[in-house]
Amino acid sequence: MNKPLFSVGIISYNQKEYIFDCIDSILRQNYPAIELIIADDHSYDFDIKKIETYIKTNSRSNLVRVEVFSNSENIGIVKNCNKCIAHMSGVYIKTIAADDAFYSNDTLSKMQRLLVDPEKPIICARAKAITNEGKPTQDIYPTDYDFTLISDMTTQELYTYMITRPWCPIFAPCVFMTKSFFQKMGGYDENFVYTEDWPFWIHIVRSGYHITFSNEITIRYRYGGISNQSTNEFAVNHLRARHYLECAQILEKEIPYLKKHGTYNQVLRCKYSAKAIKMRRELEFFWSTASFKHKLIFRIKMAPTLLYIKLMSAITHHSRFHIKQECLALCVLGVLYKAPIQSCQWDQQGKWLAAAILLLAILVIIKIVANAVLSLLSMRAKIKTCLR
Repeated sequence: MNKPLFSVGIISYNQKEYIFDCIDSILRQNYPAIELIIADDHSYDFDIKKIETYIKTNSRSNLVRVEVFSNSENIGIVKNCNKCIAHMSGVYIKTIAADDAFYSNDTLSKMQRLLVDPEKPIICARAKAITNEGKPTQDIYPTDYDFTLISDMTTQELYTYMITRPWCPIFAPCVFMTKSFFQKMGGYDENFVYTEDWPFWIHIVRSGYHITFSNEITIRYRYGGISNQSTNEFAVNHLRARHYLECAQILEKEIPYLKKHGTYNQVLRCKYSAKAIKMRRELEFFWSTASFKHKLIFRIKMAPTLLYIKLMSAITHHSRFHIKQECLALCVLGVLYKAPIQSCQWDQQGKWLAAAILLLAILVIIKIVANAVLSLLSMRAKIKTCLR
């Protein structure tokens, strides 16, 4: 019995050092009918003839069609993905970044066995990360925490979870779907330039469609992503900063819908998640060159967001407020207070030292209480997970 065509699209941009590893992982697949589309977004290092020759030399009979093209100008990730899929003629589709690769030779076969069920038109599997140099790591995505939660969620629960976190729990590199379902959902939202996945998943679940999860490792995910796309540091940071801004806009776009159909708590968490992404953008790309005044005002404005991030981090990663530095400072100030140095003319009576000790002690107590609250909230989250 002939198997339906499985189309695989490589999304490429300035990744010549990785793309042949990706191609090899596709050519090694044991699925009997594969179509390969390579969509390059106007790279400076993309050699169509070299790639076509390589594929022709190394392909087998199960590769039934190949198409390689490069855009005449850079159109961005979202439009390039849509263009790549438009060129596909398979029943099943998978886009893969040029710096990633399939995990095993039977990945497409395994996913096709799931997608053949008409009730499962979209599958989210898992990926194992490798370093930029290709060395394996122990990191798996979605994380065990996220995967355990989202696997058993209803469509509405998954929607709520996706728009009340500053990260997307569905990992785009390991998503497989039918082309008919992709077309039914209208494709990726071209209002965004660098972020095709998160708005699409939100649209799916908000429309009432179910995403099926598989614990199968399907992709070797190379750390870097957008950061691999150029050797120019300024260009890299510009792309990543734009991506972060789009992620924040994705969540902000959901707030009007939540105000009508959600709860006040969901609206609040969605707002804080968007702010958390913007804060990360600020810290990663603009913080080192910012003035002291800007940093101070920013920290005051973002204080509630900082507390929210700490809460989410505490529940997910079991992190807590550190008090080692404050305790060390207390010890030093305590010694100075008990044995005042005569040369310290500014504090003959030790009043300033006493005030500093008091403030540090209050800070330590606040952090200890906060850690206790975070531990209780983390325990509550674990109990709720176990009772699902």
